[in-house]
Amino acid sequence: MVVFALKLTQADSAVVWRVQDFFAAGRIYTTKARVPSKQGEGWTKTATYFRVIRKAELPRIVDHFEVYPLQSKKQEAFAIWKEMVALQCAQGSRADGLGRLSIQLSSAQVRNKPWA
Repeated sequence: MVVFALKLTQADSAVVWRVQDFFAAGRIYTTKARVPSKQGEGWTKTATYFRVIRKAELPRIVDHFEVYPLQSKKQEAFAIWKEMVALQCAQGSRADGLGRLSIQLSSAQVRNKPWA
């Protein structure tokens, strides 16, 4: 399943609600703060989480970032994600190639790379 998500701390929840209003898509959830469950994990804060999963709504997100391209390393990740959206919209969530693109997308994410 291809997903667009945005998660900000509760202090910035108004931004998340504005993004949902702008796209007229998705749902908003609240995640509760929690203490680390294992050594080495960090604390989390209460957050507001916006998620779009519907095939009919995902193209709105793609269209927006086509008109207003990302200006960072996220641009590469967006190109891969856009391919995933196109595949899912054309063939469904079991589309051939989604697994390969998921691996590519994961390796393109800055947080998934070792610190240099």
